[in-house]
Amino acid sequence: MENLTGQRFGMLVVIRKTDKKQYGYLIWECRCDCGNIAYKSIQQLKHSKMASCGCYLKEFHNEQMQRTLLNGTYRNIVKRAQTVRRDSTTGIRGVTKLLNRNKYVATIYFKKKRYFLGNYDTIEEAKLSRKAAEERFYKEFIRECEENKYNSNKIIWNKEEIRQAINNFIFKNKREPVYEDFRNAVTNKLPTTHILKKLYGTYSIAIIMRKLNLDTSHNYGKWDRKNVISAIKKFNKVNGRLPTSKDLKQNKDLPYWKTITTHLRIKTMVDFKNFFEKNNE
Repeated sequence: MENLTGQRFGMLVVIRKTDKKQYGYLIWECRCDCGNIAYKSIQQLKHSKMASCGCYLKEFHNEQMQRTLLNGTYRNIVKRAQTVRRDSTTGIRGVTKLLNRNKYVATIYFKKKRYFLGNYDTIEEAKLSRKAAEERFYKEFIRECEENKYNSNKIIWNKEEIRQAINNFIFKNKREPVYEDFRNAVTNKLPTTHILKKLYGTYSIAIIMRKLNLDTSHNYGKWDRKNVISAIKKFNKVNGRLPTSKDLKQNKDLPYWKTITTHLRIKTMVDFKNFFEKNNE
């Protein structure tokens, strides 16, 4: 039986083998880059295009929505406003004929809310009202789209721009970005994880940060080997367990993973666990 412990598959790092089976295949306990624990068979790990705990699909869906929507409204709203529904009774988008009153009603839907523009005796009046509303609502929205083009799918990122964006994030937030920060790329003015994968060949934020080799002296300088071990042992005593990768990212009393790997000379979370199980320092 092949031992997968410590191996990486997509966004998952294998922790240990379990006693459970699925369709005849052993189940392995894995840790996702987002911090969650997932249980996958060897078939799922080796044959999945992007193994994850499930966060990858959710992130991919959110990214697609960010590309097409802004505040719940389609970015290409002007183009959509020119298309007419098949069941339209007037041939004009947003204008409907009231058959029982022989009048025309004009409406416009914008940012998840429908606005009533009025009833009109002629279709020309209703059409003019609709056009005026489009000018009033869409002009401001188009300006917002232009301002948010920084994180649209049309932007072309290169490694230098990514380095600068992450440096700006570190300077503003006094910490390195974690996986969740890249999932909220629009808010944090960072590239999406799919762009990182395209340029660096991995979704692992830890690997990417090592490749960038950024200055993290705001965290790095205050730690030495003794302080690292002391802080982790203190966390273990209080919580009854070793810190996870998520704890290391969020807990200000713990060193960064990069700091730990440097001082303890380890590479994976499995090495990290073995170090504190076997080392009696």
